Order: sequence, then structure tokens, then C-alpha cells
Amino acid sequence: MDIQLTVGDRVEFQRYCFRKHPASREAVTMQRARGILAVVIGVSIGAQIFGDGALWSVGWGLPILLVMVALATVMWFGAPRMLLETYERRLKAGVPNGFPPNRLWLDEWGICDQSAVRFTGYPWSTVGQVVETPTHAFIWTTRSTALIVPKRVGEPHFRAFIDGVKMHSVLAQQPWVAGYDVSGR
Repeated sequence: MDIQLTVGDRVEFQRYCFRKHPASREAVTMQRARGILAVVIGVSIGAQIFGDGALWSVGWGLPILLVMVALATVMWFGAPRMLLETYERRLKAGVPNGFPPNRLWLDEWGICDQSAVRFTGYPWSTVGQVVETPTHAFIWTTRSTALIVPKRVGEPHFRAFIDGVKMHSVLAQQPWVAGYDVSGR
């Protein structure tokens, strides 16, 4: 199956990860926490510098608290969006002409992924969960890496490929099935 990944495909994968994938959710939570900490420190220093020296004095306490809560709320809910926008900008700058076309296929050994510049094989024993969204399928090959298969390749090709991956990966996890040696011997 021939696919042409776009920046949008990679961004959609990151969007999925930010919502559902534990490692990415941890990264987003850390980004949120750093942003909130920066807000608290920045507002506190600003209040000390531009205020009357007493951070929580009667005149400054409530306005400073409201500013901190407002900025912290923006950081909490805006962090994933800011991370995605930064990721998309960097991808567009780094890959101005798009990604090279890939050819994905299945064989008895695993999933083969080939482009003009590289070949990567993923043995069936390393293929993990297959997640389908309305626009893509993500085939996890490590804790933080997945193959991206856009549904725009066409439903018959997409469905046959994904069903094949699911069947082979389930069989590979069963050591008693002939032809699938997951022990490495």
C-alpha cells in the first residue's frame, strides 16, 4: 500500500497522543505545570517590583490572585494547543516539501516500511495495539512510536491492511502457533 504522509497526519497523531497516550499526557501535564509555575513566579516578582513591596497587601492581594488564576487557567487549557501548534510549525519548517512517499506491506516476518531513503521492518512480535480514529490508524511498534496509516488511502486497501496487521500481531503473540517464533531462536 502506497501512502504519502502529510504534516497534518503527524499533527493528528500528536493530537491523539496528547488526548489518549499515557507518555504524551505526562509531557502535557509537565508543560502545564511549568507554565503555571512560571505564571505564579512572574506575577509574584512583578507585584514585588511594581507594587508597594507588600505582595499580599490589602490593595494588591485580590487583583494579583485573580491574575494568577486567569493566567494559570489559560496555561492549563492552552498548553496542548500551544504544543501542537509549535510541533506543526517545526514540521513545516523542517520538511517544506512534505514527507517522501512510503510503501507499507505485510509479510510473514512483519510490517515492511520503505521509502526512497530508508527501509524499516517491524517484526510481528513488536507490533502492539492498533488504534483506529475517524481519519487514521496508529500501529504501535514501541511505547512511544507508531506507524501512521491515513484512511484516505481508500477503504478497501486500508481495511485489508489493518485487518492483516491485527491478525498477524495476535498470532505472533501466541508462541504455540506454527511459523511465528517470538522467542528469538
